[in-house]
Amino acid sequence: MEFKDALKLIRKKRKLSQPELAKLIGKERQSILRYENGVTKPSVATVELLCKVLEVPIYTLMGEVDISEIKDIKKHSKELDDVFSKSKEILAIIKDYRIEEQEAILNITKESLKFYKEVK
Repeated sequence: MEFKDALKLIRKKRKLSQPELAKLIGKERQSILRYENGVTKPSVATVELLCKVLEVPIYTLMGEVDISEIKDIKKHSKELDDVFSKSKEILAIIKDYRIEEQEAILNITKESLKFYKEVK
């Protein structure tokens, strides 16, 4: 699942409109619309804020987990809190890079994880 689809699905599961989510993160409604349509991608700081507001770890928002299969995200809050904490550490490391560099880092990380899972 792509970020744009995960964002829309999670926002709807949280029963938030685009304007409501935009207000919660200090953006215009059009920003959420552009993110959900895949027109633009948010900065790392915005992704971090979206994760906090939507109460999901970054890997869920980035589409690494099929959110439609998770019935109650809060039920797994301890695990999610641990992952969210680790995600914040990663975000702190890459936040000063340009968006293009952040995307490259994300792609390298995804490929590394695929390789790790294969050899594990």
